[in-house]
Amino acid sequence: MEVLNLRNEKVMLTAMEAKVYNSLKEWSAMEDCFCNHPKEVSIITEIPMSQLRGVISSLVQKCVAYVDEYMEGCGEWVILYNK
Repeated sequence: MEVLNLRNEKVMLTAMEAKVYNSLKEWSAMEDCFCNHPKEVSIITEIPMSQLRGVISSLVQKCVAYVDEYMEGCGEWVILYNK
């Protein structure tokens, strides 16, 4: 799957990266961004947390997503860069 990253570059996503990317686009409950908690992403995608950490890291390196504390006190969330 090919997507545009933060720098407006085309990047290829692996099958697992695409699964996470699509889950964020389809299951996001927030109005102002596409995001979800990693535990929820793991449940939705059926990717074990041990593997999911690597997939999220790869999405961050490709400038497709970032990890931040979206809501104070709720831990870290995976957030797609808005384009």
